[in-house]
Amino acid sequence: MLTHLLIALCVSHPNSFSTSLIEVRGDMVRVELVAQALTFIEELGLDADGDLLLDADEFERARPQLEAYVLEKLSVRSAGVALSGRVEGARTVMDPIPAGEEPRMGQWLEFELRFDHRAAVEDLAVGFELFEVMNSAHLDYSTLLFNDEQPQRWVFAMGSRLWEHETWAARRPRVLREFLRRGGAAALADGLTLGLLLMLLCACSVGRSGLGVAGLAVVGFGSGFGFAAAGLGALSSSFLGLAAALSVAYVATDTLLRQAPRRPLLEAVVFAAVHGLCAGDSLSRDVRAEPLTAAALTGLELGAMGVLAAAAALCWLSLGRLPGARDAEGEAAWLAPRAARRLAGSIAGLWGFWLFADRAGFLDWLG
Repeated sequence: MLTHLLIALCVSHPNSFSTSLIEVRGDMVRVELVAQALTFIEELGLDADGDLLLDADEFERARPQLEAYVLEKLSVRSAGVALSGRVEGARTVMDPIPAGEEPRMGQWLEFELRFDHRAAVEDLAVGFELFEVMNSAHLDYSTLLFNDEQPQRWVFAMGSRLWEHETWAARRPRVLREFLRRGGAAALADGLTLGLLLMLLCACSVGRSGLGVAGLAVVGFGSGFGFAAAGLGALSSSFLGLAAALSVAYVATDTLLRQAPRRPLLEAVVFAAVHGLCAGDSLSRDVRAEPLTAAALTGLELGAMGVLAAAAALCWLSLGRLPGARDAEGEAAWLAPRAARRLAGSIAGLWGFWLFADRAGFLDWLG
């Protein structure tokens, strides 16, 4: 141990790192590990002549110890069972130039390991405990190729020495449910969008025209929501916030000033899409962090659109059942009674204008 410590004090290097490629094919797991020879020397004290390199003789003498160390410290488990492994190849390389990467200077050790399982590997847990004694800050940049799934990346470091991977087929339903919940929660928490839905319905006449307007609004919101959540939104979040607030104020004011109901189809699509872009932008980071992007986006959109559709149907039924005068100029009558329409329009209009002024910084300027 004292010898190890003296070597570490003399040759310790702060950029100790390695790379590993983990490939799963059916019941077989293959691992390619490439690490700096100097890191192994620091950890195991294998350099007899002290030149910080492993020549051919030193490597051959140390090879059994190296292979035993790698197999002990690099563990692979599936279904809670540790897989037995073996080293199928080991060699030293000077200044390797990996394909598509920057040249690696110095001497490196390359190992090829194979782990076999009784049946097809369905979940995987890889533990990386190499170099913890002398190089606890060591980083291993790992890539996982799990059957036909897309490549996934992981960095083994202090605090993250275990990589637990679940097959995408097993994870997909859970991801869908989780993002379904997030989408629904985002729609419920978005009071501006609910206010926009209410005012769009207040602008409609008795009958099913309100359902058509609400349906277009839900589709418009879902389209903008998914577009922004996927990270494809090109507009700034500050601009979207201003536009969303002003859209509610506009629809509310327009409804209060009109003498007859209408069918605000264009506003339902365009304004709801703006609200969707605004809400989806805040969740784009979570979607990008999830490898199952399609399942995450599907869950978000279904959750948000489902909540909004239920809210629109509830508003349509409630406004149609409220007592009060619905008379209007022309043949069509208002869906919402006059008192409810004026109260909702006044509150929504003031709220929209206040939010617009606040987000634009006018209130800070006045203060």
